[in-house]
Amino acid sequence: MGTVTRKRASGIGVSDPTHTLIVDYSLAASATAIEDTFIALGATHVESISVVKALPSGATAVTGTLDVRLTDENGRNVLGGAASAVPASAISNGTANYMPLVDGSQKYPAQVYGSLTLSASGNTASGASFRILINASM
Repeated sequence: MGTVTRKRASGIGVSDPTHTLIVDYSLAASATAIEDTFIALGATHVESISVVKALPSGATAVTGTLDVRLTDENGRNVLGGAASAVPASAISNGTANYMPLVDGSQKYPAQVYGSLTLSASGNTASGASFRILINASM
């Protein structure tokens, strides 16, 4: 499992219906996958998820293809498989942005049920760092 640093995006207030959870992952030297559980986002729908390259520059980049899942407490992947094959090149150039898929093809915000578990596997670079942004709404 990776070392996890969490912070809430600036500018989000109680009256703001949109929330962005920013999570930075820096994997241990021998780790290639992460699993992390969030108690609650304070929101009821996941709008999108983005996987971006590591900050600061110079950190070890993700290699291979990431399988990113966001699973609710009922075991349902709320992304519907939308981020099941995230290429390292898309992470590096900032194009790894995915909306949840409903019925396998329709892009639509996903209803959230309770806590969420984020997992990412398939990275082949030990010690890689990356950032995940989960955009949610009420």
